[in-house]
Formats: sequence, structure tokens, C-alpha cells
Amino acid sequence: HEIEQPDVLLWAVWAVQQYAHEVGNDIAFKEYGKLIFDILTFIESGKHPNLLLKENGLLHTEGRDVPMTWMNSTANGRPVVPRTGYVVEINALWYNALKFCAEMAIADGNHEAAAELVDKGCNVIVFPEGTRSPRVGRNNYKKGAARIALYCNCDVLPLFIGGSDKYGLGKFDPLWSYNHVEPYLYDIKMLPVISIEQFKGLSEPIAAKHLTEEMEKVIRAAGDEYAKTYTGLTLNNY
Repeated sequence: HEIEQPDVLLWAVWAVQQYAHEVGNDIAFKEYGKLIFDILTFIESGKHPNLLLKENGLLHTEGRDVPMTWMNSTANGRPVVPRTGYVVEINALWYNALKFCAEMAIADGNHEAAAELVDKGCNVIVFPEGTRSPRVGRNNYKKGAARIALYCNCDVLPLFIGGSDKYGLGKFDPLWSYNHVEPYLYDIKMLPVISIEQFKGLSEPIAAKHLTEEMEKVIRAAGDEYAKTYTGLTLNNY
């Protein structure tokens, strides 16, 4: 099954992700959540024979003697194009796997994991829609980001991500359909911090509801203002 190939396990995560797009994260987590976490733990612990997680968070692959990517042509038993180092498509799959794993943790209500990261001084980044933006229309905001903020007793720093349309990265876009010619433009704006102090004293469900509504109001308003000045053809509103 070529399980030793560096991208096979990451493609397995991607396959589960496509399944989650169809049935929802909750169902996908119940059926494959443990598998996803086991795959990431396997890689992070250095047990994979040809994926080494470096301090910069990227995966290093050795491919000088044996071809380790789809560019697997050989001559005299050696790779025609030896690809060693931080192979771009493998690390793209790795980043995708980490983001999907975070979605699965939220689907499981695993706020303790987020709290551990906050205690270590890390920022916890959550896309409040819970998934990628569709080609047309908008997703409803989920309450996972608000619940994490309330659980960790942390204020929320909203971010608006604008720029050109990222075809190939949107919901239901085929992974291979990204634009090979034109660059994707990102315009990231930090918005005013939302204090959770105003929601203390409320029950957790009500506080999460109001905090989610406030996040959506602030980010949507930033998107509306951005649309007035953006000179490109399309924009995203996350």
C-alpha cells in the first residue's frame, strides 16, 4: 500500500476531510477522529520512516536515493529528479492536515487542548465558520471559537482576510484546481479586540451565542467596508 511513502497518510487525512464536507465534522469525527489524531501523532513523534518534523514546523523528506513524490521517474535505479527537503506539496498536505485536525478537536469539544496551547503562550487561530468559504454565498458562524475563548478566559482578536479570490482553496474546490499562473493576494486586517468581560455572568450557551454574534458583526462590517475600496474583481470575507 506504499504506506512508507511520505504523502500517503496525508492523503488519507485529506480523504476523510472530503467525507466530512459531505456528512459534517461531527459524523466524520465519530467515525474517523481517532484515525486522524493517530496519524498526526505518528508523524509528530518521528515514527514515519521518511517524514521528519523540523523545529520550523515543516516536514523534511529524503528523496536522493529513492523517489518519494509523484515525480518518481528513475534512470539506472536513481531518481531523475531527486526531491529532498521541504517538498511543497507534502507540506501543503501537512498544513491542511493540521487545520483539519483542529476542526476535529472543536467538533469533539476538546477545549482542554486549546487551553494547553494558550498556557504555553500560543495563539489559537479558529475560522469561526468552521470550514472554508463557498464559491457563492456565506457560511453561518459556528460557536466553537467563542466557546474556546470563554473556556480559556481569553479575549478575541478578530481578523479579516480579503484579497483576490482563492479558487482551489474554497469549499468544494478540487485541490488541484488552484491558479498556476496568477498569484493569490491576501490582505489581512487586525480588527479591534472583543473583550469577553461583557459576557461574564451569562450561562455558557448564551455567552457563546452573543460572543459569536459580535464576532460575526465585526468581521462582516469589515468585509463590507473592504468591498468599497477593493479594486480587484473578487474578494473573500472570512
